[in-house]
Amino acid sequence: MLSRIWSGCARAEMVVCGLLLVLQGLKTHAVTMFEVGKLSDESIDSLLSELQKVGNEGEGEAQRYFEHAVTLRETLQFLRYNKELLSNDSSSQGPAMDLLRCESLNSLDVAACRRVLNKNYSLLISMAPLSQEIRPVCSVTPAHIGPAIPEVNSVWFRLWLYDQLGCGPPTILFTKGTRLRHLPEVFQEYELLMMTAWGHDSAVVPTSNALLSVNEALTHSPVLIQAYGYDTDGRTVHIAFPLEQKDVTTGCGLLSHPIFQRLPHCVDLVHSCGYISMVSTGYAHSISDQPLINIDDMARDHLVPDSIALTALAPRGEAHTSAPQSEADCVTTDSESSMWKQESPDGWVPLELYFGIPLFDMAVNKEVSAKIASRKLFTEDSLEQLLHSNRKLTLQLMTFIEKLAGYPINPEHSFDPSDHRPPTIIPQPTRHVAFLGKQVELYDYA
Repeated sequence: MLSRIWSGCARAEMVVCGLLLVLQGLKTHAVTMFEVGKLSDESIDSLLSELQKVGNEGEGEAQRYFEHAVTLRETLQFLRYNKELLSNDSSSQGPAMDLLRCESLNSLDVAACRRVLNKNYSLLISMAPLSQEIRPVCSVTPAHIGPAIPEVNSVWFRLWLYDQLGCGPPTILFTKGTRLRHLPEVFQEYELLMMTAWGHDSAVVPTSNALLSVNEALTHSPVLIQAYGYDTDGRTVHIAFPLEQKDVTTGCGLLSHPIFQRLPHCVDLVHSCGYISMVSTGYAHSISDQPLINIDDMARDHLVPDSIALTALAPRGEAHTSAPQSEADCVTTDSESSMWKQESPDGWVPLELYFGIPLFDMAVNKEVSAKIASRKLFTEDSLEQLLHSNRKLTLQLMTFIEKLAGYPINPEHSFDPSDHRPPTIIPQPTRHVAFLGKQVELYDYA
């Protein structure tokens, strides 16, 4: 596992290790994760045993830690005790698994990191979402279910998604060093804005105080500003994938939103897993006219997809011998995960898309787990399809970034398994960029 769980503002490793420190029996595991950077397969039984003791008691922030503990426990049990996850042979044992910290892998040079991963693991699975404050560990071999490249875990991917869908909240990316005299007019009618400083996680701020916060952040990094709440707090829901054509054509609620006819054109919703965050700002947003595409066509044409510990790493050639739980125990769905099915699509727009298994919400976690099992995402055929779609996503995203960043980038280097050069820093914008309803364009602030 890489290491980032998400709970509101708190993310992965901070939550996980904070959680482990709060709960007495888990301190040893927390120290191991920090100092060694890994919890090996032999330690997972002990970790699960301690997590079984976690109840739902707690208040405020402490309650979040308890909830994350339960979600982490359910995820580990699902990955560890489902025999069919890595093989079409139902008689095989469940996969062995290590939990790894992203930061520990990133401390190695590129060649050493790849040697470690190829020697010990057959599959990498990211937890979602990863904090933007760390660089994801991405891999071609072994196969990786998570962000295809680090740029997928950046604001560039958010802008690219809006551009592809022709739909999203009003969004402007300002370059580092800019001094705003006033907020752009498009934001002034909103009560709340979402602010994302480069390399940091998003924060929701009142519009009345936003100018000071944005200008302070702009002194040291680019800043993305987005409309979030028009006359009330912005409402968000999370829709799990993989999705197939029948999910969309027979879907109700938000699945009837036009973007779910367009999304498969740019993201592989069939061979990857994760969730799409939709936001209702309280203001009606238009959707640009773009051709629709059938999800089944996407699967044939290899179209593309989009993080606490690097989720589960399944050691190659090993199997766990503990008695597995029934699949029903691991993947039962909570009715809360379907609340978005009662929503009208009017007024909703995509906010973010994350790849991996979510740990911040039990209902979404169970729905993603159920879809992983039913769609057999870990089989060799599915992973091969994912490799092709990830490559296409990489090329499209890097071309988009090169166009807007203002300097040349070689997109092939981002997805080349033989490239042992040190990872480059995610390109920062040299010009203001905005999405204001149709497509992403250069923005002239006056």
